[in-house]
Amino acid sequence: MRELSTADNSVAMRLLSSTDVDATVVVSYVMATCYSNQEFHVGGAEGWLPHPSQPFNQWARKNRFHVNDRLVFEYKKDEDSVLVVNKQHYDTCDNSNPYLKLFGGKSIFDLGRSGKYFFISGNHTRCEEGEKVVVMVMANRAPPPPLPPSPPIASHPPPSHFPKAPSRNGTAPVLHPLPHNSSSFSLSNTVFDSVVYLVLILGVVFCG
Repeated sequence: MRELSTADNSVAMRLLSSTDVDATVVVSYVMATCYSNQEFHVGGAEGWLPHPSQPFNQWARKNRFHVNDRLVFEYKKDEDSVLVVNKQHYDTCDNSNPYLKLFGGKSIFDLGRSGKYFFISGNHTRCEEGEKVVVMVMANRAPPPPLPPSPPIASHPPPSHFPKAPSRNGTAPVLHPLPHNSSSFSLSNTVFDSVVYLVLILGVVFCG
């Protein structure tokens, strides 16, 4: 599942801790991080080879691929290659008529559409020894619209005119300003923090 990295979370939390940053800034950062393209090295550190310690299809099922992600195949350039084929040729390791042949020791393939891709080794024997993989590409979901800007916190200055009470000794009564009510400010901050934390959590879900 695609998730925000530790570094991404750290940046988002620093944004959150700044009282000058609007919620839309945090939302935009999280969504940009979620929907940035990723590179996947096929087979991990082992690369593209026969008899992998982890079957390639098992490796593929542990990842989530989206449109515009990239696959990186690394192999011995004088001994191997990568073929993009249909399902029938994949099943039979038929290397006679591929859609595309990749060679050179390090090949990068762009996943330009959703759906299944079938890859096999250009060497028939290597393909039969497990050097083949099916990659399922998920359709990109549109990110949720950004939250509207937080409304400014309304201040409540004391009224400029007070009703005048009659004076018993001829002097005007002492008028004291109304006490400032900070409950609206505290509530607004609490709502803001809750919304942004919710966005961070949803970011992980929408990145998946």
